[in-house]
Amino acid sequence: MINSDLHALLINYLRKYLKNTPDITVRRIKRNGKFGDYITVDNHIFKAESKKGMQYRELAEERKKYINMLNNFESKWKERYNFPVPEIIFDSKPRTLECGITLDREYFDSLEDEACTLNPDNKKIPGSGGRKYRSKSERDFARLYETLGFEFKYEPRIVLNGKILHPDFAVYAGPIKGMFFHEHFGGMNSSKYSRDTKWKLEEYIDNGFLIGTDLLVTFEGDAINSSMESFLNSLTALLLTRS
Repeated sequence: MINSDLHALLINYLRKYLKNTPDITVRRIKRNGKFGDYITVDNHIFKAESKKGMQYRELAEERKKYINMLNNFESKWKERYNFPVPEIIFDSKPRTLECGITLDREYFDSLEDEACTLNPDNKKIPGSGGRKYRSKSERDFARLYETLGFEFKYEPRIVLNGKILHPDFAVYAGPIKGMFFHEHFGGMNSSKYSRDTKWKLEEYIDNGFLIGTDLLVTFEGDAINSSMESFLNSLTALLLTRS
């Protein structure tokens, strides 16, 4: 279950998105004596197979998905709370790091999904869309991002000061109009893995990443609290900080 702050943030974002995008309908219309599929946007009509028509059809599908998500989130809110959804004002801009990377849509789109070719046989946990993960925890994080409507790329390739890293997730979050990275570390009972983890985190920090703002860090194992509730609190704090 997501916490109330994250719940309210998502409802506010979806309401704003739907308010600021046009109402689009796909209709079968008879024109010039022939029936055809057309896209209507406000007072404009486009052929469904035209370039504009296809763009608006994609937008219509996205709106439909977001309407369903909003209805679901609002229904859950009414079930759980006896007070209105608090208003959240969004005034976010993508962050630019000291290394010159801007965590925006363009940078997210430039990243290659599943770019890590190291130990491919370790990917054994099945997820949606035929994707496989290295751990059940990573699969669960992916499911959560999908539930929230956040786009993500798994193990993309990034270059920091000439060094190649493969974060577990690059996540684009609509509410902050930007992205963040998520590293999930496991096997901390191994001294070598602990040293590798220390090196990786230092690379992020040396390149201007702020943990909890640009980078979410979670750990596997009982020694460190890795519960989903704890993660959701960290995710909420990141989104509210960046909103």
